[in-house]
Amino acid sequence: PEQFSLVSCNKPNIIIETVKKAEEDESMLVRMYEAFDSRGEVTVTVPSGFKKAYLCNLMEKELKRLDLKDGKVNIPYKNFEIITLKFSK
Repeated sequence: PEQFSLVSCNKPNIIIETVKKAEEDESMLVRMYEAFDSRGEVTVTVPSGFKKAYLCNLMEKELKRLDLKDGKVNIPYKNFEIITLKFSK
């Protein structure tokens, strides 16, 4: 394709800072943060090969299973919040 993004989101105030392999397994971790002092909900898009999504803490421990549908997951965010997501196949 002319343009490709492994991970993207639909909000300009959400900065995707890190995309990396998880320390414990073959999952993909995405770390992002809210940069403009606002609240809302963001849609994160990943390749369709991923089947599971989790909200994690900074130590990559799974906190909550998220609804991942067609490579998209919706996540509420708070002012200046750091969010870590884990995607697995």
